[in-house]
Amino acid sequence: KFEALWSKITDSDYCISVNSATSGLTTALLALGLEPGSEVITTPFSFTATCAAIIAANCVPIFCDIDPDTFCISPRKLEQLITNKTKCVLTVHWCGNAGDLDKIRSICKEKNIYLVEDAAQAPTSFYKSAAIGTFGDVGVFSFNEPKNIMSGEGGLIVTNNEEIAIKCRLIRNH
Repeated sequence: KFEALWSKITDSDYCISVNSATSGLTTALLALGLEPGSEVITTPFSFTATCAAIIAANCVPIFCDIDPDTFCISPRKLEQLITNKTKCVLTVHWCGNAGDLDKIRSICKEKNIYLVEDAAQAPTSFYKSAAIGTFGDVGVFSFNEPKNIMSGEGGLIVTNNEEIAIKCRLIRNH
């Protein structure tokens, strides 16, 4: 029921429950099929789970400076960090703030790299009339005790990509 409700709230085609947002981020990265050693650009201004998920997915975290006005990844700095090894950007929506999500998404599309949204702190937050967590290929939410909406523990993955959703369900099972 919670998966179905969250799909409706976020207007996402697929929602996969997981035991934590940390495992949700790892699951999402693994479902993308990134080669070991692929670079995933993220912010150092986050909980350790963001970086830990990248490492657990056998990828290399590359840290991008934040925009001091939003505390989110700086699109200008992001463009400077992208190399041929970059396969994904894992943006963090700090305290429900999306930063310049349009620009980040545009960069990812232009460079043909995945966008994963760590929306652990952004459940029911919106950016330009759409739910945060739904702009990238995958979004991950947390329902841990200190979060905006809590169930004691747990997380949810959202995507509109059926193949990613199937892989997430398979990975979650193990």
